[in-house]
Amino acid sequence: MKETLEISIVDDNQYFTSGLRHLLADFYLTKNTRVKFIDEKASKPSIDILFHANRHGIPGVYYRYLHSTAKPLVFAICDKNEKCHVRKDGILYRHQSMNLVLNMVEQARSIDHQSSCSASQSITHREYEVLGYLQQGRSLTEVAYYMNLSVKTVSAHKRSAMKRLNFRRNSELLYWMIQGGLIGHRKVMR
Repeated sequence: MKETLEISIVDDNQYFTSGLRHLLADFYLTKNTRVKFIDEKASKPSIDILFHANRHGIPGVYYRYLHSTAKPLVFAICDKNEKCHVRKDGILYRHQSMNLVLNMVEQARSIDHQSSCSASQSITHREYEVLGYLQQGRSLTEVAYYMNLSVKTVSAHKRSAMKRLNFRRNSELLYWMIQGGLIGHRKVMR
């Protein structure tokens, strides 16, 4: 039986949306995976992948799916000269090559499958607190301000947590947090 991926693309640029739909449908057809595109208005928390144009308010999109049972992989769609207010590794630029887009999506999906295995390692209370603020969409500077710490200390706590969770890239940590990685995660009281 074929696996089915439910994908939602939220973008006003119909030309780009149509191209992305064809690219993903053709790619997953070769992988024996059925793709079902969900309309933005009918979009529900059960989608697997969400592509969302930056001008539609990316930060709010993360929270929409934060407490749902099936959390989608979220990619921001940005123009070449546009500043995106999301972490850089989840950004899809309109000028990128098709192969780069497919590689990014597949890498994110493989990280998603591996993330459940990574959660068995415990993190300290302070690391948990830092990751909690980051999961809310706060920058390292904001986290440092809220916790009354230096930015370097906050960064060290984040890196330490990433090491314990076996993440090497910020994108891996981001996808893990979007998928609800901190919910029910064990923390060591030190």
